[in-house]
Amino acid sequence: MTMLGDVLSRLSQIGCRPVLEGGKLHVRGAVDALPADLLAALRQAKPALIIELLHKQAWDLAAFINGDALLTERQARLPELLAVEEKLSAAQEALWASWRRAGFTILWNPLVEEFILVGDSSPPPGSEGMAVYTRAEVEALKDAAAERVIAAHKLKKVFSGAVKPCERAR
Repeated sequence: MTMLGDVLSRLSQIGCRPVLEGGKLHVRGAVDALPADLLAALRQAKPALIIELLHKQAWDLAAFINGDALLTERQARLPELLAVEEKLSAAQEALWASWRRAGFTILWNPLVEEFILVGDSSPPPGSEGMAVYTRAEVEALKDAAAERVIAAHKLKKVFSGAVKPCERAR
């Protein structure tokens, strides 16, 4: 794992996340729990972390401005981009490859900041704890408000139920 990956992983483990506000790096969460060595590593990784957060913001903004086409292109290339930025472990690559062979697509959902699986068969082995959507469910959520997508995702992870388009009031 890269230094940046290690810092992000350790921050996540103690319930913290880095954010950019006004061009400045802040850490949100249980900052009192930051050990001295993590704080030192965070300071050392600060330039790379700022670049990573700006990169994410730029893609999110571009997706917002240009709509689904750019976001879909980014999502389709995400495994390739991640491999360039930080090589996935061989086990993760093998697992993702098995999911793709089973007909699933792996997408990054920026609203919930998680990977989701999209496919029309039973959830594949190793996907426990992930939200697995059918293509029809993704289509039903495509034009939904962000709050509804997030709520549906949370429910999907807990109950593994189906997402269906709702009837619009006339």
